[in-house]
Amino acid sequence: SDLGSYPITLVEGEDFGPIVLTYYPVVGGSPANWAGYTATWVFRKNLADVAAAATFTPTLGGSAGTLTLSLTAAQVATVLAALSYGSGYHGVQLTSGGGVKTMYFDGDSGATSQRSAPK
Repeated sequence: SDLGSYPITLVEGEDFGPIVLTYYPVVGGSPANWAGYTATWVFRKNLADVAAAATFTPTLGGSAGTLTLSLTAAQVATVLAALSYGSGYHGVQLTSGGGVKTMYFDGDSGATSQRSAPK
């Protein structure tokens, strides 16, 4: 993948993010232009799983080259249930207007779920 690993922790009952990443294809150059691209944020229980446990659509910032990752508490609950409240993997796949798919960052990242303390 282009950007490496981004471990995250999801906590039951809490929103996640937003985290804004900016991709510069050339150091010191201009940011990537995501105009015409779509993105899919994928969670898998096991790295080798073909089917996703949960998917969401992150926000792309067009010519600013940004990707914003965020989940509501309800979406976090969906991911935690899909991961059986254990570890998993997440990654973002970008698809160009022409249909070319590229991993922005991928499965080396652990998505660790935690149950919050009783209230």
